[in-house]
Amino acid sequence: MPKGLQRIYGQGRLHFVTFSCYHRLPLLRSASARGVFVQALDRVRKEYAFKLVGYVVMPEHVHLLLSEPARGTPSTVLKMLAHPEAQHWPKAPGGAALFSLRSARRRAPAVLAAPVL
Repeated sequence: MPKGLQRIYGQGRLHFVTFSCYHRLPLLRSASARGVFVQALDRVRKEYAFKLVGYVVMPEHVHLLLSEPARGTPSTVLKMLAHPEAQHWPKAPGGAALFSLRSARRRAPAVLAAPVL
């Protein structure tokens, strides 16, 4: 986690997160790859009971705006989504996860003040 970044959970706020594909490779460039990702996102959303306010799937990274889940934390949700063992993603070179979580702090606040309705 970047120095000085705080995770604030339990206040019913929305969370903006960004994560990248392995080494920022364009692994989500095809429609079929994006479809697999969206299906996995839907499975995780149902399992952890969070509201997905919006998302953008780019060829090499993803942006999500989500509520706090009923089970776990936003960090738990991202771990379940990102790791190949959790979603049966094919492994990247060297057996690494296809996605690497990184902070979106430089682009937008990590937590938005809007309550979830």
